[in-house]
Amino acid sequence: MPTRIGVLTIEIEDAVCLSCGMAQNALTPPDGFLDNLYKNQFANLAHSVDDAHYDAAVRLQILKQHIASGTVIEFGSAAGEFCQFLRDAGYNSFGVDPGIGNGLSDAPTKVQAIVTYDVIEHLEDPRSAIGSLRDHLSDDGILIIEVPDYERHTATALGPQHLTYFTAKHLRTMIEVEGFDAITTPKASRDAGLCIVGRKAGHNRVPYFKWAESREQQARAIEITIGRVPPGSTVFIWPTNDIASTIGARLPNAIPVDASPDKCGATWPKFNNRIVRPDQVKSGAVVILCSPAWNDEIERSIKDLGVTIIRH
Repeated sequence: MPTRIGVLTIEIEDAVCLSCGMAQNALTPPDGFLDNLYKNQFANLAHSVDDAHYDAAVRLQILKQHIASGTVIEFGSAAGEFCQFLRDAGYNSFGVDPGIGNGLSDAPTKVQAIVTYDVIEHLEDPRSAIGSLRDHLSDDGILIIEVPDYERHTATALGPQHLTYFTAKHLRTMIEVEGFDAITTPKASRDAGLCIVGRKAGHNRVPYFKWAESREQQARAIEITIGRVPPGSTVFIWPTNDIASTIGARLPNAIPVDASPDKCGATWPKFNNRIVRPDQVKSGAVVILCSPAWNDEIERSIKDLGVTIIRH
């Protein structure tokens, strides 16, 4: 790869985990190689999001669905054009990129959101990087990651600078193991992209085997929740998150509920119905509550509606 300091060569030997199927470059670059590469690579000459290879409006829409205002770190900000776009949209933004001399240690902490696009697939240890990003988020902070989609766009994902090749399953597993709750996987800002949105969880990072055991427990809990729904019931599921999508896959005619104005009327993965407002929940219906952090507050707000409440 040509750089300002000459041509740098990276060796590639792809390997696949026989247990989970995750693929990555098995050869670790020499110490300092990646730092030299990204500090000295030729810059993207685009000076605005209008010239970029992604849809900035899509990125902003995804962010606005979860964080309406506040401070946002872009991890891998390049020349900073999307950071400026965020500022123009009313956010405080801070770019982190070796090309501009800003490291994560220079970034603010307790921020409301961190976004990173087409970055972590370049890192030698993306899992540790996600853990470090978590440390900079406020409680309930949002992490948005976009990477090339190895399943749908294999050739793009296998780019010569990419060290890990992500599928939706593996990306979700990585953020959950590093202390995030996966909320949703919206359409990415690039055709070849894969996007995931996670919320900082109450627990810290966990060993993989404990995560896998937890996922099995969650699957059993969902079966129990669904089994408690009387046949023929009108079902509302509140709020919209990853658990709601999992339940919605089994109850596709259920109606998703969310108080966020940006979500009302929108579609949500696995549901046939669009998202409705809380005041549209009907008396006599079954309401499945699927957010441990908010279930108490939601239950208090609907206790007089004459609905059957099932807490997941």
